[in-house]
Amino acid sequence: MDGIYNSLQMEEITDQYDPAEMEQQKGLAIVAFLLPFLFFIPITSNKDSLYAKAVGNQSLTICAADIVIWVLRMILGGIPVLGKILGFVLGLVSLALLVLQILKIVDAVNGKMRKMPFGFEISAFK
Repeated sequence: MDGIYNSLQMEEITDQYDPAEMEQQKGLAIVAFLLPFLFFIPITSNKDSLYAKAVGNQSLTICAADIVIWVLRMILGGIPVLGKILGFVLGLVSLALLVLQILKIVDAVNGKMRKMPFGFEISAFK
């Protein structure tokens, strides 16, 4: 499984966070990655937690990407041929986001934290 993380350039950053804090926030992290629109849940539970802020930022990034894909599919869906092709491509991107969510959930369950793929992440919570 490390090959997947390496190919996506998802560097492990677990050592930057308190293990007890990660264990305490594990359930909320799973919820935030399972339902990205609930990105604020870990942060509201512990505003001083670096781990909760990181989970919130990553979950917000996934949520924002889902919204952008949805909007693009709605806009491009009306274009006869090009819309179908781009809709298919956006469907593949949406599938990749689902895989990313699963990887993030697996990390949360295993008590690990990794950067988002290719360094793309919204940093709304600091």
